Amino acid sequence: MHQPPENRRHDRFRGTLTVQVVGPATHSFGTIYEVSEGGAFIEVSPLPPVGAIIRVQVVVDGKRAALAAEVRYRLATESGPRGLEGVGVQWVTLTDAERELVARLIERAQAGTPLRG
Repeated sequence: MHQPPENRRHDRFRGTLTVQVVGPATHSFGTIYEVSEGGAFIEVSPLPPVGAIIRVQVVVDGKRAALAAEVRYRLATESGPRGLEGVGVQWVTLTDAERELVARLIERAQAGTPLRG
């Protein structure tokens, strides 16, 4: 089981958003619990493998986007937020519109408002 890196470059902000996770061995709903400019922590089961490229499908303000992300680590049930299984992901190759969407999620998380909008 991999542990989260301690050398993060971006602050993470807590908030929840139901998403769909699509990737190798995974096609299910999950929940973002933390989000940053660099990535997110997503509760999802089954867990995609470390190194896998997944699509995190989000709906915000009625707009749908599929954010590409690489699974960087996995956390076991007892270690994850609220005792859940999940993965830490790093965003990869985001468009300007997708970066703006992530920035909007971070803004809402910082303000303590619902991420969905």
